[in-house]
Amino acid sequence: MKPLSLTEKKEFYNAFGSLYNAGFSYTDALDSIASASYRKKLKVLCLQLKAYLESNIPFKTTIGKFKEILGEAYAALLCAGDFSGKLDKCINVILKDIQRVENIRNTLISTLTYPTLLVLGAIGVLLLCKFFFFKVFDVMYTTGMAQCAIMNLFISAIIKIIAIYAAIFIFIIWAVVNKEVFAKALDFVTTYTFLAGIVNNYYYYNFFSVLAAAYEAGIPIKDSMNLASTVLKTQKAKRGINRACAIISQGVEVKTAFAGADIFSQFALSQIAAGEKSGKLGEAFQRIADDYERKLQNTIAAISSLIQPVSIVLVGILVGYIAVTFYTKLYAGIFNL
Repeated sequence: MKPLSLTEKKEFYNAFGSLYNAGFSYTDALDSIASASYRKKLKVLCLQLKAYLESNIPFKTTIGKFKEILGEAYAALLCAGDFSGKLDKCINVILKDIQRVENIRNTLISTLTYPTLLVLGAIGVLLLCKFFFFKVFDVMYTTGMAQCAIMNLFISAIIKIIAIYAAIFIFIIWAVVNKEVFAKALDFVTTYTFLAGIVNNYYYYNFFSVLAAAYEAGIPIKDSMNLASTVLKTQKAKRGINRACAIISQGVEVKTAFAGADIFSQFALSQIAAGEKSGKLGEAFQRIADDYERKLQNTIAAISSLIQPVSIVLVGILVGYIAVTFYTKLYAGIFNL
């Protein structure tokens, strides 16, 4: 079964949390969701979860079998809530996180749609010039070209452009599906491109959000860190958390362990130190998550403000290139007459 979409996760956790708070058992809640939902994937998932629980398989083991479908971090929070008796709080954290992710996703889509379409359009215009217009100019002042030949050339150009677009999209899909390639691409993006701020802040926000909920649910700090690390996708972040876990295993302060990760901001380290000293480490983690979310929103706003001037420059370069090439071929043909 494929992982649940964000909308399906929202429906599942919202319904499961509401039914649990109303006094339903796990199996009754799952049965109710399966009966009420019109989504086939949710029906199948709930019935499978119910079957496992009715076979006396522990809740943690059952959820673990479906963690990729439910979302690894969310599945871990469910287990944490069941273990600590704070399932309602953990589900509320999940729902809040889903809402935040949904808002961030919508913001990113609205921000990046225009430049993406602009780039794709520019590629299409350049390819059309290369495969059609410039070729027409090459023969305009020599052998000439019949109308049917021009039409055939145009159709050929369109087919080539469609094939190139298809190759680009297939490559993107392959890169996303191939986890190794996707991880390398993500490391490149988070190291060398202007999207680094968006991606890093997004993952660190999710990390500290899950970490705060897990720690507040009573899970030891090292286990909470391992649990929250499932939301991190870049190799640099994973290596940093592994270093932090190794350091904290030596019995040192939490702040020292996080400083050893060498991936977190000074604000995060100062909040961890204050939270550890005051005995409110969970609240400190949540404040750090809020700070990374604020940075994420500010980064998105900054990039959004740059889109229009950058787009104008790109369009100007494209028009200039086409104009220069057009007149170069035009005058070259005239002088050769």
